Amino acid sequence: MIGLKEPISADEVTDSVTAWETIEFKESLRKVIDIFASNAGLHCVFVVDTSDRLLGVITRQDLLHWIRKKLATISFHSLSDADQCIRLRNLTNSTNVREVMNRNGLTASIYQTDSHLHALNLMTDYELTVLPIIDESNRIIGARTLSEILFQVIS
Repeated sequence: MIGLKEPISADEVTDSVTAWETIEFKESLRKVIDIFASNAGLHCVFVVDTSDRLLGVITRQDLLHWIRKKLATISFHSLSDADQCIRLRNLTNSTNVREVMNRNGLTASIYQTDSHLHALNLMTDYELTVLPIIDESNRIIGARTLSEILFQVIS
């Protein structure tokens, strides 16, 4: 049994089946939507700087919050369906990833030396189902889902 206080092993990082994608902070939100659309099982997209260092995360829930906020501030009721689609398309193309990303993604990341208990605590504190594993330079080297961490704990 691995246990809650055991660190995440190198094998766990390389053997993880968790799919993850990154996007640079200066890209448009449209590219995030494209990534999610082409990866149905993807939990989130990690936002990185130009040196691939983690800055934040965008989850499907973050997209939902952004859409809800935009719909509340823009009067769509008087627009035709086609005009509503055009307006949303323009918004997603003009919105920068950095504007939507959850900055807790950097706080809610783990190092390979962190314990499973620490990972579980971060997941519950920030209500995340996936955590990036980062190196000393904040570059992503892997990711772990809640189910993967729980499996290791109870095995």
